[in-house]
Amino acid sequence: MKVRQTAYMTVLFCIGALLPFASARTGKAEIDMATYVPYEHAQTIFEAKANTDYPSVRIPSMIHANGITIAAAEGRKRATDQGSNDIIISLSKDDGRSWSKPFIAASDPKKGTFNNPYLIFDSTKKRFILFFQYYPAGISERGSMMPGWKDPKTVRNMVCFSDNGKRWSKPKDVTSTTKHEDATLTCSGPNPGVQLTRGEHKGRLVVVFNEAVEFGDWVLTAAYSDDHGKTWKLGKKSESGKGINEVSVAETDDGGLYVVSRTWGGGRTPRIVLSRWWRNVGPHCGGSELAQSELPKWHGALLPRR
Repeated sequence: MKVRQTAYMTVLFCIGALLPFASARTGKAEIDMATYVPYEHAQTIFEAKANTDYPSVRIPSMIHANGITIAAAEGRKRATDQGSNDIIISLSKDDGRSWSKPFIAASDPKKGTFNNPYLIFDSTKKRFILFFQYYPAGISERGSMMPGWKDPKTVRNMVCFSDNGKRWSKPKDVTSTTKHEDATLTCSGPNPGVQLTRGEHKGRLVVVFNEAVEFGDWVLTAAYSDDHGKTWKLGKKSESGKGINEVSVAETDDGGLYVVSRTWGGGRTPRIVLSRWWRNVGPHCGGSELAQSELPKWHGALLPRR
């Protein structure tokens, strides 16, 4: 089965396997997803104009923890990035064999847009955390936006919490502690954030973003919390790099972090950008030295069994 760019998106799920979440264009080489996913065990979670009323469903994220699997995505009321999107959720309590009907976790009555759902689990508090961005109505990522967090025409980082994935708290604005003041754009995820399980900062929650002062000139950055998401602190930026974009993070064996960015723009040869280990994600975190590796261009997620 080949993955092609379409007007819809169906999300497929299989615990422990790579998940082809979004349609992708891969230049010369297309990805044979049968290599990665045993389809006899796959489940459709979100499908535009089928089990949802949205004309487009994009940018999914997924996490499995505490016996619950949560899938989140953008429910787009128009088939565009800033289409007055809701954040929609579906839940599974049987390792993905069955799923709840998708429901809305966050929606803006002022017709603004929520983008880029990004999940993380706090194993100490047994609590799920959901990050996403808020675009006020009438602005878009390629439009005229203001930097920082003070102007009404700026992109904001929002966060909400849930103990069970079904009932979510009111979104809280955390832009001032998770976005650099000169950045106009900020995008989270889409793969899960991490809670460090070893090392000096065991228990620390870490989320990663790509930011830009101007659209296309992306950098990678991170924010972290040592009080279970009550407050957040912002890490240092990486150097800018053509071709980097959406970002994922994983913990290393020694309690450091390994960051991988999706390729974006610039030539037919797909590129993934790998950062150095971020041993201390904070005001002086590493990660400024970037190396490029030629890997397939696609969206996916890896869910380990727990």
